Amino acid sequence: MTLPPLDPSTIAIGLAMIVALGIFVWFFVGMQMNLTRGNAALRWLKDGLSLLTEKTSLRWLGSSVIQLTMTSPRAPFKHIDILVMMEPRDVVPLWVLTYRQGRRDTLILRGHLRRAARHEFDIVDRHSWSGKDALAHHTPDAWPRSESGSYTFAAENQSAAGVARELMPLAQRMGGRLVRFSARRTVPNVEIHIVAPWRGDVSSKDAAQVFKDIGEALLPRL
Repeated sequence: MTLPPLDPSTIAIGLAMIVALGIFVWFFVGMQMNLTRGNAALRWLKDGLSLLTEKTSLRWLGSSVIQLTMTSPRAPFKHIDILVMMEPRDVVPLWVLTYRQGRRDTLILRGHLRRAARHEFDIVDRHSWSGKDALAHHTPDAWPRSESGSYTFAAENQSAAGVARELMPLAQRMGGRLVRFSARRTVPNVEIHIVAPWRGDVSSKDAAQVFKDIGEALLPRL
């Protein structure tokens, strides 16, 4: 028996349903992947938070970002925001695009010091998503720049450039790959981006202590 040919509209509807099902399934899979990674990051962070504050508020922003806020942190900070920024695995086109741009699962720390930082500078991995964004939108064009390996250094003056180079090895001790380290007199006074430190060997307590040490080093000298 010969089957009648399928109507083109029927084929189109069938294909659309298959595509929609595929998108839904991948959204669920990608969301679960990020939930797993996000919870791993939170487990890693838990021990280190006690060095920074006694109380932390936490919320998920979608399935790709976790925000932790500390409104009464320990010295030298008066406010800290921590973001766990994950790749947008639940949206395939966006994931592919941002991955090609260098976005990876990243820990972002933003600290408001109790006094404004004494220097302003940026250290960025110019191949990373964070670095590209900083150079394009946040680093003043007037600042002199220099390069070392994949890093670009930009600072308001030679003194600030010297401090940046002195503090960079300290920031690199936080685990993961350092992709951005910025200091500003305006808030946030300190901003550090590190690729997935929870996958490395450095404890969150050690990373938190380094963050505090960097904050102390950037305070004005009395």
